[in-house]
Amino acid sequence: MVFSTKNVKIFFSIFIFNLAIQGIYGQEDTHCNKASFLLNRQLELRTITSGATDNADIVFHHCKWQIDPNSRFISGQIKTNFIAKTDLSSIEFDLHNDLSVSSIEFRGGSVPFTHSNNLLVADLQTTVASGMNESISVTYSGVPPTSGFGSFTQTTHGSPAAGIIWTLSEPYGAKDWWPCKQNLNDKIDSIRIEVTVPSPNKVASNGILESVTPNGGFETYTYVHNYPIAAYLVAFAATNYVFYEDNTTIGGQNLTTENYVYPESVVAFQQNTPLLHPVMQYFSNTFGNYPFLSEKYGHTQCGFGGGMEHQTNSFVGNASLGLLTHELAHQWFGDKVTCGSWQDIWLNEGFASYLTALTYEQGIQSSWWDWKNNVNNNITSLTNGSVYVPATDTLNTGRVFNSRLSYNKGAYALHMIRWKIGDAAFFSAINNYLNDASIAYKYAKTPQLKQYFEAASGTSLTEYFSDYVYGEGHPTYTFTWYQDPITKVLQVKVNQTTSHPSVGFFDMKLHLRAQSIGGLAVEDLIFENTANDQIFYFSMPFDILSLDFDPDRNVLNARAGLQIIQSATTLPITLIKFSGKSIAKNNQLEIVIRNTDPEMSKLYLEKSKDGLNFEEIETFSLAQSVENKLFFLDEKVNTSVSYYRLKWKEINAFRYTYSKILSISNSQIFEEKIFVYPNPCYKSVNIQSTMQDGNNIQYQIFDLHGKLVMEGKGLESKTKLDLSNIPNGKYHLVILNKDKIIGTEEIIKQD
Repeated sequence: MVFSTKNVKIFFSIFIFNLAIQGIYGQEDTHCNKASFLLNRQLELRTITSGATDNADIVFHHCKWQIDPNSRFISGQIKTNFIAKTDLSSIEFDLHNDLSVSSIEFRGGSVPFTHSNNLLVADLQTTVASGMNESISVTYSGVPPTSGFGSFTQTTHGSPAAGIIWTLSEPYGAKDWWPCKQNLNDKIDSIRIEVTVPSPNKVASNGILESVTPNGGFETYTYVHNYPIAAYLVAFAATNYVFYEDNTTIGGQNLTTENYVYPESVVAFQQNTPLLHPVMQYFSNTFGNYPFLSEKYGHTQCGFGGGMEHQTNSFVGNASLGLLTHELAHQWFGDKVTCGSWQDIWLNEGFASYLTALTYEQGIQSSWWDWKNNVNNNITSLTNGSVYVPATDTLNTGRVFNSRLSYNKGAYALHMIRWKIGDAAFFSAINNYLNDASIAYKYAKTPQLKQYFEAASGTSLTEYFSDYVYGEGHPTYTFTWYQDPITKVLQVKVNQTTSHPSVGFFDMKLHLRAQSIGGLAVEDLIFENTANDQIFYFSMPFDILSLDFDPDRNVLNARAGLQIIQSATTLPITLIKFSGKSIAKNNQLEIVIRNTDPEMSKLYLEKSKDGLNFEEIETFSLAQSVENKLFFLDEKVNTSVSYYRLKWKEINAFRYTYSKILSISNSQIFEEKIFVYPNPCYKSVNIQSTMQDGNNIQYQIFDLHGKLVMEGKGLESKTKLDLSNIPNGKYHLVILNKDKIIGTEEIIKQD
């Protein structure tokens, strides 16, 4: 979904803070953000989830609606087929109090109901056994309210003015105009939609148009959609539309795109909608065939300034190619696979934004490099904000649909994963994600996507997701470099500062491009930066004129603060090697360091049990201007994992410089008897132990400031810890046996 303030009556709403400047980048004006749209209309905060209980699985809706595009009013009858998930004697639907229910029928007779707090509860007057398939019908009418982006809108267009009604329910507006389960855990298996309107209006909706039936000055449009669909993706629009078709061949099969547009906009739409054909083919070739190939795709023009990805039928305000591309991308990411919570909205919007950018890379439209550069600059224009929406912000529609974070940073997070793991693993993971039977045509959350990237790449991405998805802010880099005039060896020291305290350091694969004196040669230098003040060495084939950081714009960073400094002398401290291994019950460390700092003669080795709190265990004396080869044997190993780091103070420095943290697993002692899962975790985490006697086992959980937030004693073969009372974030779990640490694990708690 993308949006614009074009053609929107302006109201000022002060409750959405500082979002007006956070525009989404694009070549066309329709790539404006939902946040700015929300700033320009008054909002009513809606409940975060469905109020309806989850005691029934909705398998089918037969919706009958009567509307007049010139009047803000709806009457309808909704027949719902459901399967009882438990024994139940009542069933609940979300429905706004402004709508009046006249009757509810169950098993051929009327049943009593209550309707308050936007919740409709039908008393079935009997118990429906678990697993039973039943149906219930609700007859209602009224003047729907409007929330969010215009859940039910009646207005006019053109000259002379023609009336129009259109619906747009994301995120919390479905209940404004029809009784449903407005949640993100139960898709409707199939739906039949009948909308009756005065002739000669036309109706656009989801699925296949089965029939148009005249009835004395009225016409009933009947649509059938046989794919699972979320309640917020059900929609219709009605006005004096002009209809035309486009056709595309996908996988050897014809796909019809049905277009319902205003008479005054026909020329513009007919010029632009055919331009979507290569986009449709590229998406189908890259991410699998269009997900609803047996039915249709469509565009329906409405008064919304941007677009909304209603399943099989995107509602759009205009025919700009960027807008059409974004909404088409949602048919895979948002419709086929739908975010499982509004915290995970980036799985819809980040993907749709990135797929739009991929068409730039393909040369179908716009500039790939410009997109990356401008989106990076937009993300780093403010110091805070995570891709993942905090639980406390899901009521704030402006935050959920924040273009800088859910759209741009979400898209850039995907791009950096691609940069980190490579194209083959990246696209393979996404296709596996889309085709997972537990996800396809259902809902997904962020940890599920992470698992697919890890499986395809064989790489843990816990640190990456912690930093770039759950964490806030971004890094600013400083590079200091020196090239030896004789050996041509290039030394590069990397330092970063982070814009937000939620992330102490952003691990990332970095790219420097060296330009030769004379400009005839370049060399690309790619390396993993895992700690501050790391120094890297490269044998160069030429004398270097300059270095350029991230020339292809693959790494999120604040370029306004970027510094690349050429040093007149060799960098004083060169850490060449810092490694270690477990031998028997000891740890052996090897250090190779070059020192050209005349005022520095000491190097300090520190050790930690948890990777957080270090203490000094050894001091080394350093010789000048030579490689110092140092060895240390740690005979006091009493934890399953030991952590080490080096520190030194360079000439004129006011603080210590620290090496990366070296961890050594001592499996010969502890034999990995403790397992912790899942990670990230939600309301609880499991500790599984293969130890015979767990009575003496203690567990402690510390936050990143070292504060103890939970502790206990005694482990069974599987112990479940309730984390519902601690805030989301990173924690360190420490396992002890008779007060001796036997294992540590970093865990991430999230909702």
